[in-house]
Amino acid sequence: MKSMRRLGIISALTILAVFSFGTAFAGTVEGTVQGLQCITKGMLCPLDRQDPHIAAEKVFGIFTETKDYYLVTNIDRAILARYLGKKVRVKGKVSSKYKAITADKLEVLINGKWRTKWTREKEKYEFEIYG
Repeated sequence: MKSMRRLGIISALTILAVFSFGTAFAGTVEGTVQGLQCITKGMLCPLDRQDPHIAAEKVFGIFTETKDYYLVTNIDRAILARYLGKKVRVKGKVSSKYKAITADKLEVLINGKWRTKWTREKEKYEFEIYG
């Protein structure tokens, strides 16, 4: 029951963040992809993509070096899960009121170089082609 209530709160916050970006500004969030339940508890989990806890995570966020977290409002959970525990950089509109970012680009640090793995333009193009 407690986990259902927590999931409901997380879902409500996500929806609120999506519709409340009146004070957003262009910016970048850098950190690692982590499960939101773990972030809010101050833990790093799931440990990797094979960790069974990944199935329990409904929302992933970016956990920064300063111990902040940001919800990424427009990138699918499955895409973020691919980069679990990896160093990422998300560029887009950062909400100054909520800990959230609407992404334009997702980059992953691979062998010391930033590699673009997702863009809003590519998502839009693929939706138009594949529906």
